[in-house]
Amino acid sequence: MKSRRLKSRVFIMSLMVILFSALLGCSLSSSSTTSTGVNLDYSDFMSQRVSDPYMQLNMSDDPYYLYFYSETCEHCIIIKPVILLKISNLEIDQIYLVETHSLADIFEEINVTTTPTLVYIVNHQVVAIYAGQTEILQELENIS
Repeated sequence: MKSRRLKSRVFIMSLMVILFSALLGCSLSSSSTTSTGVNLDYSDFMSQRVSDPYMQLNMSDDPYYLYFYSETCEHCIIIKPVILLKISNLEIDQIYLVETHSLADIFEEINVTTTPTLVYIVNHQVVAIYAGQTEILQELENIS
């Protein structure tokens, strides 16, 4: 009987260690991004960040994208290396970063309800919304 309890406790402790390790690994992987030997982080693109919701539709007269993300969103973490590398290599198009913590971080007329979301803005109007990892990665291939 004692042997069973001991095995059960060892199993539970092992499971807790595995779960803690997985959580620790996620938080470390979201802190910086390695792509082609270059560490990129959202903080490297401060000039591309939009913190005022009103400005989201007024960033430029030229067409641009807004990328809505959260540091704790698993899909955002997966997209992070791609989006940051794309921003660093842009020649024409602009991508602005919007970190979201709540709906108050999003201009009401844009109507973003989830992260990650990529929004295409032309003449201060929403032209297209790409929600989710697959749609965003497909659209990023078209951005030059």
